[in-house]
Amino acid sequence: MTAIPNISFKSSEGATDIEFLCLDELFTRIEADPNHNPQEPHRITFFALLIVTAGEGQHQVDLIDYNIYINGRCS
Repeated sequence: MTAIPNISFKSSEGATDIEFLCLDELFTRIEADPNHNPQEPHRITFFALLIVTAGEGQHQVDLIDYNIYINGRCS
């Protein structure tokens, strides 16, 4: 079994505690880092807050899928 990588906090703005960014910026950073595939299992070593303001999608935490819908309803 392959070890699950730990992903640490890296701010492009030099922030040490907190950073706000849009998902577009996050995806740009992911593309620039060939050592991390967010589709593969990983652990983050920081707290993350995801605020969804439009659309829908899915996020997985501890192997549990969570559906995200802006209107709060799941079909």
